[in-house]
Amino acid sequence: MDSVLEGNRKQLEALVQSRSESILRTFGSVTELRTSEPLSHSLVFGHRMSLIMVSNAAIRVTFSAHFNEEETQELLRLRLKNQAGTFPTEQVLDYFKEYCNVVAGALKVDLKNAGLETGISLPLATRGFDELFFPPVDSHHVFAHHWAIHHPFGSFHCTVRYQILNPSEFQKIPVDALKPKEVDEDSAGEMELL
Repeated sequence: MDSVLEGNRKQLEALVQSRSESILRTFGSVTELRTSEPLSHSLVFGHRMSLIMVSNAAIRVTFSAHFNEEETQELLRLRLKNQAGTFPTEQVLDYFKEYCNVVAGALKVDLKNAGLETGISLPLATRGFDELFFPPVDSHHVFAHHWAIHHPFGSFHCTVRYQILNPSEFQKIPVDALKPKEVDEDSAGEMELL
């Protein structure tokens, strides 16, 4: 693989991971968190999964958050400053759909600043084991990166899978254009839970 293409690929991985952390801190109201490599590299990281795609003719990025409902109850309670009660499953799923939506929005802005106009799909929520039925495409232009985010109530896993559809366009991204920068709270979107 060309060194520019490889460099942009590594920067993209770091950028998406950085956005997943900063969005949880800023809009998820989680101040204490750390990331690590996942303990396993299985396809099933949690009982539930939310995902979203950012794409154009050069690249297709699918960001996923894999989680368990019990730990998400506490994240939702923290975000809504609610001390009692259990949230319905739909509201728990909405939390992570909106989380993925805000991460994708920040990534869209980052890619635009790097010279790539992209579109965003709607976020989806599904069972975590559904990935078993859709194995990754075997190609030298398809990559995946996994990490765990640990918070005061437990942890969840994130994955980014991306396919470089047009290597020559992806290679045109200026060196260091995809390096993570601070999140601008006014332009990155806001996590809105109903």
